[in-house]
Amino acid sequence: HLSESHLLPDASLEWLEEEISEGGVKARYTVNGEVVNGYEYESTAVYAAIAMIALEEEDEMLFRQAVNKMEKMRINDKSLEYNGAFGLTDGTGITSFDQLMPLTTYAKVYY
Repeated sequence: HLSESHLLPDASLEWLEEEISEGGVKARYTVNGEVVNGYEYESTAVYAAIAMIALEEEDEMLFRQAVNKMEKMRINDKSLEYNGAFGLTDGTGITSFDQLMPLTTYAKVYY
């Protein structure tokens, strides 16, 4: 919402750019920027949110990096009934939020 309101601090955008370039953004952080124990994983929804921020900020590089990270989590196995979903190929990690956020991101791009 800060980005949509043109109130996102430059430091926040810089932090996102740095984290995504250095291996990725994890699911949860402390206010000091440390990853919270148990949340060291990456999330499709987080990358979708970053992509939407990048769209608002007109940061093409950050957008591409976020979408690339997001798409790496897409299941591409036609033998699976959940082919095309975002999650793990064993069927875990397929949550509604991790499906809806990428769809929202793509809707913002194409509409």
